[in-house]
Amino acid sequence: GGVACSSGMSAVTLSLLNILQAGDEVIAGSALFGGTLDLLHDLEAFGIKVHFIPRVEKALIEPFLTDKTRAVFGEIVGNPALNVMDVRETADFLHGKGVPLIVDSTTSTPYLLNPIQYGADVVVHSTSKYINGSGDAISGIIIDSGNFDWDAYGEKFHGLTRPDESYHGIVYTEHFGKSAYIAKINAQLMRDL
Repeated sequence: GGVACSSGMSAVTLSLLNILQAGDEVIAGSALFGGTLDLLHDLEAFGIKVHFIPRVEKALIEPFLTDKTRAVFGEIVGNPALNVMDVRETADFLHGKGVPLIVDSTTSTPYLLNPIQYGADVVVHSTSKYINGSGDAISGIIIDSGNFDWDAYGEKFHGLTRPDESYHGIVYTEHFGKSAYIAKINAQLMRDL
């Protein structure tokens, strides 16, 4: 499933806030779009620890993985560094650890690469860039593969796997199955933010 957002930064923000809370940790590339770096630093004010690594790759991720790691975030093609992520190797490694891979694929565009085919769990785009073609409109999009098994790691992702009291006690994974991640964004974050 997917959800359109007011900007690319909104897509990045919602993709992360959907599964994070105080005490959680994220591992992210340090050579990201400046606005994304600012956002990740801002998360620390909410008690979310971000570990920055030079490139999103297995060898650099592994030392920072803990039981508090809730996501790894990186750009398929870094902006501005132009480093390229090996999506399949990274996703395969993370799935073995119970951690979803969230990627920003703005630079590579869906025309050139579909990261979901290589194992990415959630893909964000600033559609203001190549998708729009001219940069005269601001928008973003979040695409969820539906492939990450949130239930298998229920304690880590209890916002999806336990009753949501603010939304009629719904358990997203039970009610929406593979669409749970996008359903939660629509029911909570899009409503509130």
